[in-house]
Amino acid sequence: MGGSCKASQQLIELLTDNDHQVHEAFIALCSSDHAQRAVATAHYAVDPDGQACECAVVVSDDWQGLGLGRLMLKRLIHCAQEQGLERIYSIESAENKRVHSFARSMGFVCQADARDYTLLTYTLNLQPAAQTIEFEQKSEDNRINLN
Repeated sequence: MGGSCKASQQLIELLTDNDHQVHEAFIALCSSDHAQRAVATAHYAVDPDGQACECAVVVSDDWQGLGLGRLMLKRLIHCAQEQGLERIYSIESAENKRVHSFARSMGFVCQADARDYTLLTYTLNLQPAAQTIEFEQKSEDNRINLN
């Protein structure tokens, strides 16, 4: 998304006309001088197993550092959680230090790609583990005094 990217009708349809089950997408538009310009996009596609999704967030250079990417990713995460997905992940260049900082600040865990050392996979677990839920319930039960 270069600084001159205009939001064509085709781009808007591609990013907004989706099934909300296998594919979810958002686009942020900026209107000026009676024209719309895409300033950010965020989307995910669910893996064939239906348990995880790969995501991507892109923010125009002139809109970076303002919190728009964080807002868009939070929206994607919320949608993925509502769909009952277990994980959301992104595969990025190992050289992209800015993505590394951003992903870690959002709670993603970084793992090197064993097949390609130039790639890193950032993963966020969306659903609490069953053991954690059981432990939390047991701990809560132990704090309750019925006497």
